[in-house]
Amino acid sequence: MNTFEKMLFLKSTPLFCMIKEEALINVAQSMENETVAAGKTIIKKGEVSDTMYVIVSGKVKIHDGSILIKEMSSKEIFGELSTFLLDERIASVTTVEDCFFLKINQPIIYELIEALPEFSLGVIQFLCKRIREISKSQIEALPRKG
Repeated sequence: MNTFEKMLFLKSTPLFCMIKEEALINVAQSMENETVAAGKTIIKKGEVSDTMYVIVSGKVKIHDGSILIKEMSSKEIFGELSTFLLDERIASVTTVEDCFFLKINQPIIYELIEALPEFSLGVIQFLCKRIREISKSQIEALPRKG
């Protein structure tokens, strides 16, 4: 993908949709393309990494061994927490189909946060939505009384 194509694609994702196109060009220029064949593990639970992935095409599964946590596909983002907390990955990610990703690492994200206030706001809103989704699923899983 060239920079303009990346920018247009990123504009359609929940994390990057609030960023003005002029600023989003800088984000797009900072992202690397990566193609991964089906069946490949790209993140292993327990490893330390600072890379966030945006799925352009294909499907991945987030899992802990044989336990499926979630499947994700185009325009979804994973690995975002590790870009802010350089810590062990809490789950593995394996491609279910051939995938094409845009990826970015922590130093670049920190530069973007410093330079682009709207990027910071987008990150905060995205992470809040992610926390809300997780909280909601946990509440729904609680046993109900009578």
